[in-house]
Amino acid sequence: MKSETDKTDWHRLWGLMVAPLFERLGCEVTVEFDLSLFLECISQNRIYDFNILTPVRFIVTNDFDHPVLGLFSNKTEQIEKSTQRLKQDDWLLKKISSYLNALYNHYSLEGVHMPYTHEMFIKEHFPADLYEQFMLGKEKGLQKGLQEGRQEGELIGNITALQKVLKCQIATKEELRAKSIEELQAIVGELEKQIN
Repeated sequence: MKSETDKTDWHRLWGLMVAPLFERLGCEVTVEFDLSLFLECISQNRIYDFNILTPVRFIVTNDFDHPVLGLFSNKTEQIEKSTQRLKQDDWLLKKISSYLNALYNHYSLEGVHMPYTHEMFIKEHFPADLYEQFMLGKEKGLQKGLQEGRQEGELIGNITALQKVLKCQIATKEELRAKSIEELQAIVGELEKQIN
């Protein structure tokens, strides 16, 4: 009975995840429909065929002892283990597609911990002019942030110095950092009036 409950919970979650996709395709969606009727286990709870509209094969790659499928794992150790095994048994690479061979070569050159930034994504997937606009915007944003940071620091320094000269209660840096540039400028103006 426990296994039936697990399947039901799994199928509900999966149904909720794919419902918007089918709705956008113009299909009528009933989430509580038992999709597990279309799911066929092919190999030891690791490989499933889902036959509805278009057949789809799901392969659970976690803790899979297959050297090629291990490259798709979300566990770094498993990817490294698969990469090492493929280095030893290079004949396996000759039996797989060029895409999987390219994935293996990518891991072999770069290692598993590959940095991938927003900048790299834009450079790879969008036209060059959009990448240049992104970089220009990033540079302008950095310059503006630097300028505002310097201005804020200067204003906080002036406020602290003026409060010391006037021998009044000195505000903490945290209190002052919480204020906007305009508020800090107003405080400096009020303190300067008290000195004159």
